[in-house]
Amino acid sequence: MNIEIIANPNSGSGRGTERAQRIAELCSTRGHEVGIHFSRSRQDVCDWAERTAKTAERLVIVGGDGTINAAIDGFSCPPPPIAISPLGTANVLAHVLKISKRPSDTVTLLERGVSQAIDVPIVTLQRDDTTVSQRSFLCIGFGLDGEIMRIMNEHRSGPIHMAEYIKPLGLALKNWRPCMQTVIADGKEIGDFAYGIVSGVDIYGSPILRLGDCALDDQLWELFLFKDINVLSGGLFALAAASGQLRKHPHVTYLSAKHVIIKGEEAAPVQIDGDFAGYSAVELDFDQSQVPILTTT
Repeated sequence: MNIEIIANPNSGSGRGTERAQRIAELCSTRGHEVGIHFSRSRQDVCDWAERTAKTAERLVIVGGDGTINAAIDGFSCPPPPIAISPLGTANVLAHVLKISKRPSDTVTLLERGVSQAIDVPIVTLQRDDTTVSQRSFLCIGFGLDGEIMRIMNEHRSGPIHMAEYIKPLGLALKNWRPCMQTVIADGKEIGDFAYGIVSGVDIYGSPILRLGDCALDDQLWELFLFKDINVLSGGLFALAAASGQLRKHPHVTYLSAKHVIIKGEEAAPVQIDGDFAGYSAVELDFDQSQVPILTTT
């Protein structure tokens, strides 16, 4: 097979290069034709994805959820099956699909894996006074969630670890001032909320925080909306998520929808798939686009 690999060399505290080279070596010894590319920027990943989707029989992404998002955002035609070699901070999609980190298992996926289609809807939002669009495959958060990632983005200079979220979380809880956002789902106004998670997967940031059953390919968002959030209520919401009961919490508005609009008199910060992306107003919509991710089952 013709296999193209992209690796974020900064992922895994700089282990991305070594991981990608090992996968390439194993593929070559099994008779596959292999190309390897080390990413330099988000746009570089997008360009690689657009180019290789037209020629390769399999793609490999070595990195975290941010690298996966950039690749998905770059596809201009349906891509071939994709093997993920997780090497990021959270690796949410890899946890959801139970994907191994071992290079030998990545090669097994390439040769014998089963394709799982995942939705990659379009998110339109505001960035640098411009309306922009990008794909998402995990979740969108507005309000506190977006503010945490905005602060993280300001201070980030390379690979990050889970412990590094503590300071942005503390700063956000101390300084963040909620600006209520009106949420409209499938044409119906749901209400005004300070904070919200709009997800396509069943865990949030960590396997500990469970959102309940979310199909990866049903062309629906799962919305978890909060009128207010502070240290105490946030802790209670986290406990509810850890027990898989967040959607049943009395102070959480939960629903499913295909088309979502989030807007307010003031702009709220927004994160997409774990990275700060911009500000509301936000529109989230499905256009039937999906990508095939290789899994063991």
